[in-house]
Amino acid sequence: MESLLLLQPTLHVQGFTIHSVKFKINSYPIERFEVKAGSNLGDGYTCAMLSVEVWKQSDPNHPFGIVVKCYPVNQTRQDFLETANIFQVELGMYDTVIPALNKFQEILPERERVPLPFAPMIFGKFLKPEDRSKLGRPLEPLDNSIVMPDLRKPENGPFVLRDRFLGFDLDHYLLVIEAQARLHATSWAYKSKLGKNILEEFPFLESKLGEIFKSVVAYQDANVNTIAQLVQDSPKLKEGLSHLQTQTPSIIGLYFDCDFGQKERGHTKDNILKKPQATLDNEEPWLTLIHGDCWSNNLMFRYDQKTGKPIEVVFIDLQISRETDPMIDICYGLYFNPQPDLRQKHLQTILRIYFDTFTDICKKFDVPAFPGWSWEEFNRRFHRAKLLGGFMAMSIPMILKNTDQLENLDDMMAKVEVSGNGDKTVSENLVEMFANMPASKPHPAVKPRISTVLQELVDDGII
Repeated sequence: MESLLLLQPTLHVQGFTIHSVKFKINSYPIERFEVKAGSNLGDGYTCAMLSVEVWKQSDPNHPFGIVVKCYPVNQTRQDFLETANIFQVELGMYDTVIPALNKFQEILPERERVPLPFAPMIFGKFLKPEDRSKLGRPLEPLDNSIVMPDLRKPENGPFVLRDRFLGFDLDHYLLVIEAQARLHATSWAYKSKLGKNILEEFPFLESKLGEIFKSVVAYQDANVNTIAQLVQDSPKLKEGLSHLQTQTPSIIGLYFDCDFGQKERGHTKDNILKKPQATLDNEEPWLTLIHGDCWSNNLMFRYDQKTGKPIEVVFIDLQISRETDPMIDICYGLYFNPQPDLRQKHLQTILRIYFDTFTDICKKFDVPAFPGWSWEEFNRRFHRAKLLGGFMAMSIPMILKNTDQLENLDDMMAKVEVSGNGDKTVSENLVEMFANMPASKPHPAVKPRISTVLQELVDDGII
């Protein structure tokens, strides 16, 4: 008989009450379990996270850990997930896409298969809105949930988050860029070798970020005000920041597959740079499956116990994975996460790792690489995408807030709901939330990180 884990009524975790909801753990009886909060302030996860310690009857002295990612109780947060389809994207990635990519690799000998940077899913479920009326009760957090091994436990790694205030050094970032290349190349080979259309096969990956990104402009305006204060003694950096802010709608439209008026303005990825670069005739887009949100809290590392060096990375939080320009992953990661001097010292080494890894994997699967693939074309597309990197880096002040200035996401959104009216859209609620965020003193790590990014982009003619 298959055993089920039963979470008890009246158990209060992370601000909501867990009622009697069952989900599959495995085919063995459970002795007992304990539940606690699975994330901390500042982690930035849109779903609620639970950490569960489970003891099997057959081995009561050795508990194992799981993480349950489930719907938040706050209605605005639920609406956010629904509008952008991001919970279904993550569940579909674990339940369908990743298994398909791994199955595809069976055409290769086992030793030649490409390890993808993801943890396995134990169980997941999603109730579509049209099915929720059949419940006979309100939707509860665990009705939509994803159950994963707790990677923080020794038996699963352990994997841990890098302190976001420290930034990534070269050892960390080489793991990230190689893992990005493995994901991008394997998904490219999958659709090229099998003649697959990714969106037809996995329609849930179709981007629905446009409505949500309306709030990003307000979010970035708040960040720009903070950054402007930090660089007020540098006219060139302030001018560059102004160019970056002015181009924000077009950056969103061009790189996040939504209409923000970029076509009406005649903007392309090449001509929105401060010093525009030439556009290639008949340029074909590079489209592949990306993670989409490669900031430090979505990247977990396993370390060598003797040397303390990172030896493996796992990507988590797959909520905005989609088929699009791989430069989004590359530039998001390279301009958001690293220590201030990493790009200056090691940029070409990092890019070469990506290029060679992608090329080798395509050869392994006997497929051509992206159209027009060459080291020169790779660098040309990377150069223009630095503007996207600068756009992502503008979030650094918000992400690196001092710990005493952090606020629970439910509390922030509840204030908006109380002050607003029920006719507002999700994006309007989020705009109001970001606009009303109080100014705060930046963490000391912010200025060197953001100043270095701006200086690089000014020097390169990007802003």
